[in-house]
Order: sequence, then C-alpha cells, then structure tokens
Amino acid sequence: MDGSKMVSKGIKTTISDIVEHKSGGEELEESKRRYETFAQMIPDIIYEVDSEENFTFVSNSIKRLGYTPEELIGKHFKEIIHPADFKKISRDKVLPKYSGKITGDEGSPKFFDERRTKKRITKNLGIRLVVKKQQGQLADCRYGEVYSSGKWDKPLAEKDKKLIGSIGIIRDITEHKKTEQEHSKIVEAERQKAEELKKAYAELQASKDELVRSEKLAHTGRIAASIAHEVRNPLTNVVMSIQQLKKAIKPENPKVKHIEIIERNTERINYLITELLNCARPPKLNLHLYNIHKVLKNVLNSAETKIRSNRIKVNKSFTSRASKIMIDREQIERVFSNIALNAIEAMPKGGILTISTEVKENFFVIKIHDTGKGIPEKDIIRIFDPFFSSKSDGVGLGLTLCYGIIASHGGTIEVESQWKKGVIFTVSLPLFAGHRVGGGGSIYSITKR
Repeated sequence: MDGSKMVSKGIKTTISDIVEHKSGGEELEESKRRYETFAQMIPDIIYEVDSEENFTFVSNSIKRLGYTPEELIGKHFKEIIHPADFKKISRDKVLPKYSGKITGDEGSPKFFDERRTKKRITKNLGIRLVVKKQQGQLADCRYGEVYSSGKWDKPLAEKDKKLIGSIGIIRDITEHKKTEQEHSKIVEAERQKAEELKKAYAELQASKDELVRSEKLAHTGRIAASIAHEVRNPLTNVVMSIQQLKKAIKPENPKVKHIEIIERNTERINYLITELLNCARPPKLNLHLYNIHKVLKNVLNSAETKIRSNRIKVNKSFTSRASKIMIDREQIERVFSNIALNAIEAMPKGGILTISTEVKENFFVIKIHDTGKGIPEKDIIRIFDPFFSSKSDGVGLGLTLCYGIIASHGGTIEVESQWKKGVIFTVSLPLFAGHRVGGGGSIYSITKR
C-alpha cells in the first residue's frame, strides 16, 4: 500500500472517530488535531463545513483549484461546485425524487444526500469542481469524487442528536475522467468502424448477388436465343401444318379434339419462348409520365374476381403527394399484376392484401403485403432466379421478368418474408428520369422466423 492510500485510510478512520465521539470532548479535539495534521499531507482535498454548509476548514490541496484555504473559510460549499451540478448535492432538489430516512430525514446533512448510505456517509459522488479564474483567463473545471459524513453533537445511535456540520474528502479524478472519455471515444470510433464495415459487407454481398443474378440472366439469354432459333422455326412449321389439318377435317370429326390439344400446347411452347426472351434481355421501355396510383387501381380491378373468390380484404394507403413518374405503363402494370396475383394465390382461404405508397428521398416506394404463409428461408434467395417456382404448375419466369423490368427503370425490388405471417414486396422507382440506383436494380432478401 503506497503512502497516499495509507494516509487516506487514516483520514477515513479519523472521520469515523469524530462522528462517533461527542462534540467538544478532549478525545474529539485530539482526533481533530490528528486529522488536520494528516489533512495537510495528502493530495486529496479535506474539508469541514458547519450546519449551514459554510467552510470551517479546507486543506492546502484546495490550492490545486486556485483557491487558498483562508479565502474559502466562511464561504458556502457551492463556491467550488459547478453550477450545473448543484442539483446533485442539494437535498432540496433531491427530495422530490427520494424519500425515507436515508435521504429525507431532517437530521441528515443537506448536501450529497442522493448517494448516502444507511450510515449517512456519501461515497463516490462525482461532481465538477470550479477552478478559480485568474485574471485574463476563462474559468475551467476539474472532476472530483466526494466522500462525506455528517458531524453530530451525539453518537449516531443516540436520539435527539443535533447536526453540527459535515466533514469529507474530495479526490481529484480529472485524469481518470479524461482517460475514461478517451476510452469512450475510442470505443465509439471502433463501433462506428464496425458499423461501416458491416454496411460495406452488406453492400458487397448485395453487389455479389447482383453480379451472380446478372450472369444468370445473361446465361439464360444465350440459352433463350439458341432456343428461339432452334425451336421456333420447326414450331412454326408445326403450327402451320396443324392449321391446314384443322381446315381439312370437319368440326364433327372426333380427331379434331386431338388437333386442338396439339394447337394449345404449341401455343404454350411459343409463349414460354417469348417469356424466356423477355426475361433474358432488357425490355425496351416506352417511358411516359403516368400516375402510379392509377396503375395500382387497374391491377386491383383486374384481380377483383379472384380477390372476391378468395375472400380477401384489400387495404389501400396511398400517399397524398404527387404520384406521376416516368414509367412504361404496360411493363410496370405487368410487374404489379404478377406480385398481386402471387399475393392473392398465397391466401386461398382469405386474408388481407395491403398496398401502400410513400415518397422516400428521390424514390416512389410501393409496398404490397399479404398475410399468407410466407416464403421458406431456403427459397427466398432464389425467387428471382429463372425457372424457379414453388408452384406445381409454375414456369418460374414471372418474378425474373419483374426484376428485369424494375432494374431497367433504375429501381429496386426487395422482398421480406416472415414464415406463416406473410410476404412484403417493396418496389422503389426513381421520381426523376435518369436517376438510377447504382448500376441498376438490386435485391435485398430478408427472411425472419
């Protein structure tokens, strides 16, 4: 144990001695003389105040704040306390928040009450100390830690005792406080760096996903071009031959139904090839200023029969701000029809379909939320991939097409799924022509269980 700590321990022991002995006795006077001798030997500020909180003794360590012990004698304790910390030490301001014998009884000192113990000793109360302003200098402050105890005319255990003052120690913890503040700054800086790294990683992951998806679409495009060349020419011959056969056979001939089956299937093959080509190559946009709310209403009107048959309630929450933006109306209507139809089919036994719009920064944001079963976690990262479908009769090109259309508009399409609680598709379209997101559309797939 170093000398300063030993002396501090001696001071605290002396304080206890003073508290436990009757005021005015010889033992008290002797303890006081010992206490004052020790007080001048240690760096901590030792003080005594009377029942009105005016200084009756201050050790020489007060000089570190620019005061002399002599000039503080008779002055109020608040003389050295930062004004903003008065509420920390005044019992009058503490009482509304605290009550009881520890902080509210009339016998306790008026200062440092909110940190008092049952022994009426204040410990580790942090306050700011005012440094005396020298001529031409601005006032400064240091940080202190207070240990304080009341002085009584009788031992604490006796009744009808009278408070005659307080005695305490103020330890300068400025350097410790500065170290704490520097540490806090370092921790905050590290936290910000971690957040930046996390954000950068998320952006990198999104870019990687975008790159992979773009490569898949490019690969699909090459396949589609090959299919269009290799399949469409012979398919055209098949269609023409079927048409000739149909003309040659009378309608009542039972073989007509077989011809119609061939005809329907050739039409489906032709449709699939067309869809595949549309997904694989960026659509040519016919941009015009159009009301996006009108597009959404058209989508709901077209799906009205399906909505009624599935007993679905539709909630609309459209922004009151201007909703005209540059879009290819036909293409965008196709996107929302696809998303809305998926949402309706996800609620075969009823549910709620919510469509909301808002303006965020430079984008018009449309959210379509269903209360269906949601998308499994293993599937959600693949829903925009070509030929992926969870439906038994699905082709798996609808959302791929949606992705391509939104990306061509310079927007984003995001999906959030909560298993057995529904799916939210969020489409963000630029308010102004030419304002794009990065290098094109991007996707953020979030699944929560």
